[in-house]
Amino acid sequence: MKRVLVLTDFSENARNVLNYGSVLFERIPTVFYMLNVYKQPADSTNEGECLNQWADQVMHDLGKLLKEVKRDLKNPRHSFYIIAKPLPFAKTIQEVVTKNAIDVILLPTKGSRGAKETFLGTDAVSAIHSIKNVPIIVVPKAFTAKKPAQIVFSTNFKRAFNRNELDALVVLAKSLRCKIKIVQIMNDSRLDEFQKVNKEYLTDIFNGLEHKIQVKTSETAAINEYVKKMEGDMISLVNHSYNFLQKITQENVVKKVTFNSEVPILVLPELVVRRSVSTGYPDHTERMVL
Repeated sequence: MKRVLVLTDFSENARNVLNYGSVLFERIPTVFYMLNVYKQPADSTNEGECLNQWADQVMHDLGKLLKEVKRDLKNPRHSFYIIAKPLPFAKTIQEVVTKNAIDVILLPTKGSRGAKETFLGTDAVSAIHSIKNVPIIVVPKAFTAKKPAQIVFSTNFKRAFNRNELDALVVLAKSLRCKIKIVQIMNDSRLDEFQKVNKEYLTDIFNGLEHKIQVKTSETAAINEYVKKMEGDMISLVNHSYNFLQKITQENVVKKVTFNSEVPILVLPELVVRRSVSTGYPDHTERMVL
């Protein structure tokens, strides 16, 4: 049984995210928790009563949404619950994740008032930077919910991977019976020994699901080009310091970047695991720590 947290602001975009979740986990018994993180009213002569009324209204709206969802998404493997919590956004999400043992978070890239020029809204950026232990799937506005046929996994092999941090990707791919295509994005023409080891281990983790290609360009441009060709229905990457996601989600960059994904992005949390791997040289005693 999977536990999936779906963020909603009652917008059409948020509802589409939930529809997409029902497609992704179609074959998996899943509990969906629909969470609305609301802003409390600032001015009130009777603060306690006003806050209670506001919370009651949010729960009322969530109740209406729950009835619609149960009417439209009739999968016997799925069940739905509603939660309303006040800001702050990232802290509240983390509390709900911990309390309900959430496996995956689904959220819109932007809310109903998101600016067109930004890839991720401030809430999504906040969640990606703050939630370090759970995979996050961000879904573009107006994305049509459909079953992925191929998931693109972006890497430059500059870090090691472990099975646990890629588990969500592997489970989805097997459940959806879709392919994983490894996009090797790097400016260097050759892999060094460390990257070769990482590449071999990644191949072992995917156990025959992968297909490798190489793109000699910048990461942002390469991903954009790849998505435009529609060779993938989802992008997946590990949220670590060596990939382009860290660059474009910096506060002073997010409004300037031209990257706008047309497909959902699965952000996998980085799990630090130390393991020794031989460099491959028989006469070399040094060992790399991954």
